[in-house]
Amino acid sequence: MNAKERKQTLHDAAIALEVTRNKFREFCHQHGVRDAAWGYHPRSKKFARAWREFMRDEAMPWNRKARDLIVQTLDPVEPPTQPVQEFLAYMGAWEELLSRWEAGVSLGQHHVNINFPSFLGMHLDSLGRGEEGTTYQ
Repeated sequence: MNAKERKQTLHDAAIALEVTRNKFREFCHQHGVRDAAWGYHPRSKKFARAWREFMRDEAMPWNRKARDLIVQTLDPVEPPTQPVQEFLAYMGAWEELLSRWEAGVSLGQHHVNINFPSFLGMHLDSLGRGEEGTTYQ
């Protein structure tokens, strides 16, 4: 992948993450919660079910798209940057939780113990510009 393709691919990943962020805000607005202020402790079974459906049908498809695009850009010799490593770990944890939900297990768990890395979208854009050391922390 040449530098121009890498830049575009990382930018596309950042856009996918922005779509997820906007969908999350919509979900919170529709359910009368302020972003993560609800602490991932649903106030009702109906809300918990809506949250699981949101993660399965809305958030994760876009997060997977971002993950797959990011993986395409990884250097096989150099390790990924810390924010990218954190995002890949976050995605792995969510994939595990979604598979348990699908099996009818862990329905009382509503979030993973790995935080989404702050400023990941900006970090991806900086990587696309060749600014490898920028972490926005």
